Amino acid sequence: RMALVRSELPIFVRISQSDTTLNDLSSVTASFRGGDSEKLEDLINRYIFNRHYPTELIREVERETCGSLVDAFSGVAVQSEPPYLIRDRIIYGELFSLIRLESDWCRGYMMLQIAEEQIRNLIDNGAVVGIETKPGDMNFRVVNGLLSELTNSVWGRLKGCFLPGGSFREKRFSAEIPSVINHGRNYISFGTDDPKLCFKYSLRSATGSDEPAIVYQKFAFHLRWEPESMEAVGDQVNAMVDEGGLVFL
Repeated sequence: RMALVRSELPIFVRISQSDTTLNDLSSVTASFRGGDSEKLEDLINRYIFNRHYPTELIREVERETCGSLVDAFSGVAVQSEPPYLIRDRIIYGELFSLIRLESDWCRGYMMLQIAEEQIRNLIDNGAVVGIETKPGDMNFRVVNGLLSELTNSVWGRLKGCFLPGGSFREKRFSAEIPSVINHGRNYISFGTDDPKLCFKYSLRSATGSDEPAIVYQKFAFHLRWEPESMEAVGDQVNAMVDEGGLVFL
């Protein structure tokens, strides 16, 4: 049943030494013999951890995003969990935003996903800087506007992470892969099986009386992902600084 509901997730089956074959492999990604750790490791690296995200980039994304959340909310503790890779296409909450991230070495989208009621509670408690509402004034447009501002703030902070040294290629027509969104099933697909990088942030008010508001941040670099080019650009900039050819003021 899992294969029908979440067909994008790889399913590995462990076969005992006494088994010779499986009757039905239609819903199974691959199989491995019990005790064959090398085969299992190969499957994990091929189907799950098949994309490299530089550690320093991950740290910068987490640091800058936390900075935007701290700026947006007053009297709220922001806690981030260790990032992870996801292959599913499930949307968390009722609201999500999409914004393009593009440079010489990457092309894709950043998503922020939230539950409307959780953010409404923070606004009602006066935890959102610049938003004051009276009873009856709160509506979904206020939450939508906040998500839009937050997405733009995070995007602005991350430009420095994804554009080290700038982007110098001439702008040309770029091909796209259609994205499909099914609101009824909280489903979004970018047309590829590449894993997405996911961060989870918990926003808890100072009183701690309510459940924390959760913000999911996901990156889908389905159009281009060449982190080795990013590292090369960074090395070039550092070399120019060391040689005195480039000075930061």
